[in-house]
Amino acid sequence: MIQMKKLGIHLFEAGKICLMFVLLYLTTSCDNMVEEITLKEDGSGTYNMYTDAITSQRTMAKQMAMMFTEEDSYINIDSLDEAIDQRIWANMPEVVDSVMDIQKEMPDSIKNDPRFADLVAGMQGYMRGSKKEGVMNTGMEMDFKDIKTLNRFDEFLQESSKGSGKAGGQMGDMEMGDTKTEFSLSDNSFSKQIIRLKEADVNEEDRKMMEMMMGAGKFTTIVHLPRAAKSVKQDHELSDDKKTVTFEYNMIDYMIGEVDANWEIEMEDK
Repeated sequence: MIQMKKLGIHLFEAGKICLMFVLLYLTTSCDNMVEEITLKEDGSGTYNMYTDAITSQRTMAKQMAMMFTEEDSYINIDSLDEAIDQRIWANMPEVVDSVMDIQKEMPDSIKNDPRFADLVAGMQGYMRGSKKEGVMNTGMEMDFKDIKTLNRFDEFLQESSKGSGKAGGQMGDMEMGDTKTEFSLSDNSFSKQIIRLKEADVNEEDRKMMEMMMGAGKFTTIVHLPRAAKSVKQDHELSDDKKTVTFEYNMIDYMIGEVDANWEIEMEDK
């Protein structure tokens, strides 16, 4: 039987790990990722990327339990979840709302790059959540003045990845390919296009390893609009007021380009 204390990683440390992976766009330790964009009428807005550290810790602990359990042994998943949650929250306050210095996780080549000085200055890392809600969102947020600034953020992520020693889209020995993301905004249209510069090379064994690490992880994009959506090109969920559009993808499929994650939202006239 695995002792839960051996599975436990201090939540704040796990949060820092997830925050770094958010920053570098590498999600090996975070099984669910949310990209949230709040768009204002003038084209400015806020970009927010985060993961629930509780869910990530639970997933990692489960995967470890499965790996070290004999094949003929039975694991009660509900009991395991309860034990993991108790361990995670044991030394945590009821509510957490803290800010992290995201620059400490950046390589000097990126932190001191004049091309990204304004982006770095506007980034803030954080942990927000509570035991009552059962979540601890760990991530970073950044205000952008226009769509051009938002697109520069993708360039920043690519350069951060290179600076971390992860060439292109490589994860360990797996070649994840390389992509470029472009957001576009016109009077009534807001869209996202992912351009795949290099195809991923992931075989069946690689995918099984990724599934072991991430479980059934999801990548979710949430878009808050200044006006109601008139039409949406892509599978989605729409809020009652039609001002919030949500897209959800299997994490692994999203990472290796096996799902169409491009979308376009047509808004009502001003």
